[in-house]
Amino acid sequence: MNFNKKNIPIIILLVSQQELFSAGIDIDELKKGRILTEEKIVEGRSGGVKAIFWVNAKPEVVFRELSDGGKFNEFMPGITLSIVKNSGDNFQNVYYKLHFWFADVEYVLHRVIDRKNMEITWNLLSGKFRKMDGYWKIEGGDGGSIVTYYTDVEPEVYVPHFIIIYVTKKGLPELVEAVRKRAESDGKWKKKN
Repeated sequence: MNFNKKNIPIIILLVSQQELFSAGIDIDELKKGRILTEEKIVEGRSGGVKAIFWVNAKPEVVFRELSDGGKFNEFMPGITLSIVKNSGDNFQNVYYKLHFWFADVEYVLHRVIDRKNMEITWNLLSGKFRKMDGYWKIEGGDGGSIVTYYTDVEPEVYVPHFIIIYVTKKGLPELVEAVRKRAESDGKWKKKN
């Protein structure tokens, strides 16, 4: 079990390639560009959103691009600034500025980087949110990578969870496309500003 700075357990829901096959999910469907999404129920409320998708790049390349939180402003949608404030062998504290609709939102995430298992988890250190947890998990499969993304966000001000889920799901195609372009270009692709 992972713990954040306040010693509150963070539940991590991971899916392996074997679990995909046993659940009847066809890798060929992922290769065609399909994004599998699932809403999670956490503590009796609507929780975060999980997405599983295919990237036509080696897992090591995908992991390298997603583990450097300081470069997210180069390719992640909406992120206009990303600065690693503090880091060690297996963690980064990263400041982000996100342009969301009509405002800029600033926050700092504590990111734990597990190179052995190719997993990156994060939780909120500061910002105008009650919660911002999530993870990336990268697995090799059939000549490319199966990527699992999970995020659970609660703004500081009350927003009904169905709206948070809707907005999160609506942004997934752009996020997935950015990850694909970045990894499939071996880290060379950058978004247009």
